[in-house]
Amino acid sequence: MTAIPKILLKTYLRRFPAPIRLNRFSFLSRYSWLKNLLEDLRPELFPPEPAPPVEAPPVEEDLDIAAIAAQLLNAKVQGRQGIYQVEQWLGPRGQGHLFSAVKLGAKQPVILKEFLLPARTFNPTEARQRQQAFTQLAGLARKDGRRQDLRLIQPLDAIADATSIERCYLITDERDASPTLRHQLREQGPFDADVIWQVLEQVLQTLLHLHQQIMVLPSGQRQLGLVHGNLTLDSLLWVEYAPKQWFVYLTDLALWEKIFDPPLAKPYTVNVTTDAICEDLRSLGVIGYRLLTGQETMPSEVVLDDLEMPQTDPALVIFIKRLLTPANFDSAEAAWQELLGRPHLAPTDSERTPVEETVATQRRVPRWLIALVSAVALVIIAGVLWRVFLRRQAPASQIAQVCCLQEVGAVPQGEYQYTGLAQGTWNYVLAQQNLGQRGQTLTSAIQVAQPELTLTYVPADSMDAAIAAVQSGEVDFAVLPRVKDLELPAELGAEVIAYDALAVFVAFSYAERQRSLPQSLRGELALADLQALYVGQIDTWRDISRTWLPIKRYAPENIEAIHIFENRVLNLIRLEQLPEIEVQPTFPMLRAILQDFETQQLGSIGFAPLSQVFGQCSIYPLALRGEQGAAVQPLVLNTGQAVTPNLDLCDRKGVYFPNAEVLQTGEYPLAYEIIVLFPQDNSRVPIGPKFAELLRTIEGQQLLREAGLAPLDGAAP
Repeated sequence: MTAIPKILLKTYLRRFPAPIRLNRFSFLSRYSWLKNLLEDLRPELFPPEPAPPVEAPPVEEDLDIAAIAAQLLNAKVQGRQGIYQVEQWLGPRGQGHLFSAVKLGAKQPVILKEFLLPARTFNPTEARQRQQAFTQLAGLARKDGRRQDLRLIQPLDAIADATSIERCYLITDERDASPTLRHQLREQGPFDADVIWQVLEQVLQTLLHLHQQIMVLPSGQRQLGLVHGNLTLDSLLWVEYAPKQWFVYLTDLALWEKIFDPPLAKPYTVNVTTDAICEDLRSLGVIGYRLLTGQETMPSEVVLDDLEMPQTDPALVIFIKRLLTPANFDSAEAAWQELLGRPHLAPTDSERTPVEETVATQRRVPRWLIALVSAVALVIIAGVLWRVFLRRQAPASQIAQVCCLQEVGAVPQGEYQYTGLAQGTWNYVLAQQNLGQRGQTLTSAIQVAQPELTLTYVPADSMDAAIAAVQSGEVDFAVLPRVKDLELPAELGAEVIAYDALAVFVAFSYAERQRSLPQSLRGELALADLQALYVGQIDTWRDISRTWLPIKRYAPENIEAIHIFENRVLNLIRLEQLPEIEVQPTFPMLRAILQDFETQQLGSIGFAPLSQVFGQCSIYPLALRGEQGAAVQPLVLNTGQAVTPNLDLCDRKGVYFPNAEVLQTGEYPLAYEIIVLFPQDNSRVPIGPKFAELLRTIEGQQLLREAGLAPLDGAAP
């Protein structure tokens, strides 16, 4: 019965080049009834590449491990992302030694962790196997390539020493050198109950993300969730951003730390099984016990009911004991929801309902339905594949009729230049990594698919300068936003390739949501009020909301965003003429807005392209209301519902996206098209229209979606 579907799947997937084949393979894996068939086909579709032989230099057996670590001082380490100059030994942690280092060229301070594979413990074959596993496993990325701050220290580079089989190096950011909870416990003794509650809440939130999100490993393997597997006082970091402003970050995942266990060590798993989840939760319970009692060890022989803990907060003692009992929670989310049940952490009914009902609806799938779906799986396979084939055979009038970049014909050969706005959306799109596959950018994807085509991007300082460059022939085409005042000269043509919008946002803190601006504003703002805010007619939020917070105004260092804001919101008033507006790069601006709220009780507001900020949960994009009609939210959940202030954006990363439909139709008042602008001149090579054709393919639209833009077809990711 399974032979025919397997042949159909294999025939279909083999038609694509390897990168697209992986995308389609991952897409079809969403269907539970196809998963087993696809896994059976994986070795044929993605055969492993043979590992290059590594010559093991002779190593003296009796070298002391500390002496080996000391040899690294002042050395330069070559990685895939750059060269790192080692500066200072910081000490041991977990399976390795920490060093401060600098990434040369960028002069970026980083932390280098050295792992050793001493010859006394590992033979050459074992050492080489662990080096190879380390470079393939030590790293995490979301499937769309965006980096998120999940309070999880994520590797920047994983390196196997090219000259020795005894060393591996992990590169992380400076936060990885922050003090551990063990250090904090030794310095200050037992933690206050309120602090322990916050530690448990933060760690459970991070575990919830880690257990549920689809992660891409450096090998390209997509992993549906991971467990930490190595939670201790040493793998939790106390990261302070300001006095009394701290977060707990998770580091040293078992995924790479356990690679360096001795050959006969107990086996481990990072897959999200019930037992592995329970072990993460139990380890967190042990940490809670140690923080409450001040003891760095916990008695192993004591019956749980007899375990003595200070009774300063009986509810905390009960919760810690429940974490220590594996049968109490089947997920980090269940434990987190119970923790939120505490009176001063619990959301109100009005806050809880939209999110929790959505989650409950998604999770309570009847078993009879699973059985029914499994029974008819083979019948549905043909339908699924037929629909996929039909999408590739759509009529010429439909968008993205061609599957892949390399299938676009008659692409001009040679070198061409094009332009866009400096610091604009297209600059951001071109800078995005891991589009389609690890390490790939939009430019490199086009280069691989069309090797005879070379495109050079030359940004312009203004919209007028970009248009003039196309008219004069200085460049061959431009990628620009289309705004209301953009009057195209008659000799220029344009093709829409995607959509973007300006997001207007305020600080978002789920823990303090009851007094936050998103709640006070009911998640929305009128364009007229937005204009009044920026021109200085409104100085406090009390004029338009229920909160007393004073207003601080921000704008991005982005001439494209400022141009659109001046055109759509300020009615052509120049932003530079307005007082008390602080201009910053986009991501520092986001941090400043959150810090203003948390440290100075300021109600700051800012704006930036939605493509750049929709995954940043420290801010909340407001629904905007024009002169008529209801307010429109630019973000939508994968269930089709708009996001609300009741949704914990950090808790639900990966399940909300730009709402392509309201951007296409213009229902969201600050939406705009991204166009390719080109000369309509038969004497010039038509590279502009062909570039637009490349990006309107299925593959091109997927790459633009992963870079943050809303695609033309409006389909959910």
